[in-house]
Amino acid sequence: MQAEVVLTPDESKKFIIQALLAMNSVKKALKKGMVVVHPSSTTLFLYEAIMGRLPDAGTHWVSGMILEKGSPIKGPVKRKNTSPFKKNC
Repeated sequence: MQAEVVLTPDESKKFIIQALLAMNSVKKALKKGMVVVHPSSTTLFLYEAIMGRLPDAGTHWVSGMILEKGSPIKGPVKRKNTSPFKKNC
C-alpha cells in the first residue's frame, strides 16, 4: 500500500522541530546547557515548543515573505498565529 502525504509549510516545520527535540544533543543542551534560537519562521515553532508560548510582542522576530514582483508593502506585515503546536497534538 502506498500513500501520499501533503503537508503545509507549518506542518512540515512542526516535524522538523519534533525531530530536533528528539535528538540527544538537544535534550542535553535543554537540560544542562544553553540553547540559542535564531529568529526565523521555523525557529519560531522551536521557541514555542521549548517555552510553551510565542515570543513576547515586543520581541523582533525575522521571517521572510515571497510576493509577486512589484507588490507594494507599506509598513510592517503581521501574520495571524497559525502554530501547529496545540495542547492536544
